[in-house]
Amino acid sequence: MTAIAHNETPELGHNGHRMSREDVEHLAQETAQDLLGVSADEAFAMLDRGELEGTFASSALRSVRFLLAA
Repeated sequence: MTAIAHNETPELGHNGHRMSREDVEHLAQETAQDLLGVSADEAFAMLDRGELEGTFASSALRSVRFLLAA
């Protein structure tokens, strides 16, 4: 299961190293697969449709989306 640290910033990962765009995209794919069994694209679509409201997956995906937007 993918762990998402709440102290991560768009530039620094949990180990203090810079995260590349590729790293964050990989995190998005891994999070979606681990939590929902779907691709990141499908997980974000589910999020946008409101299908994940009130779930841990919603929180995790919103965090990853924030990192992708940075």
